[in-house]
Amino acid sequence: MLRNPSFFPLIFFGFVFSSTTLLAEVASQPGVDELYAVFEKFRSSYDTVQDYSARFHKEERSESGKWQKEVLDFRFKKPFGVRIKWVHGPKKGREVVFVEGKNNNKIIVKMGGLISILIPKISLDPNSNLAKDEAGHTIREAGIGYLMEEILKVTEKAYAKGDLTLKLLEKKNSSGSGNILKIERRLPHGKGYATDRLVIYVDEDLGIPVGVERYDSNDKLFGKYYYQELKTNLGLKDEEFKL
Repeated sequence: MLRNPSFFPLIFFGFVFSSTTLLAEVASQPGVDELYAVFEKFRSSYDTVQDYSARFHKEERSESGKWQKEVLDFRFKKPFGVRIKWVHGPKKGREVVFVEGKNNNKIIVKMGGLISILIPKISLDPNSNLAKDEAGHTIREAGIGYLMEEILKVTEKAYAKGDLTLKLLEKKNSSGSGNILKIERRLPHGKGYATDRLVIYVDEDLGIPVGVERYDSNDKLFGKYYYQELKTNLGLKDEEFKL
């Protein structure tokens, strides 16, 4: 579900404690119900966000064990407008714009590198194979809102079944993004869940998820997907979503 999310790309606002009290409680780990209350606030917190800009980082371990990294400049405007520019990695220089209901509902792609001399721009059906990432995700699955719903869909199901284990791992300062809380979610193996272990990054001030770490069945990290330098409610204009 979250594997290879090229379009991803991905909090104690309203928590039962104040954030100051929570930090005092880190040594005595909050329980599952207390941490689950954080997740319950995701949607109402995200409802207050009308647009945002960020740098999206995608780090993945290949089958050979080599780590590959991409960095994207990412802008999003509700109800659904996204602009992405690759600034690091094999797609460096490429830009993509998609606005639901505009451009005949096509993705506009500005090619990077030498190929842009021959093919400066192309338009793609967002559901076409050419427009999907390696895992089959479409651009409509881009952004923090989709990341949030993917996390909540599984977390809510597991909580209702009594399968959910949550643990507060740490609070850290992330470059340009304020304090990030890392919450580990563990689910029982062999009960139909796609991922046994997921570590979720939560922006403490905004109260929304801003990244995940994915682990394989051997509990080995194979992917990190996270937003940094996140700025919200900038009043982004429609002109910023044109190529």
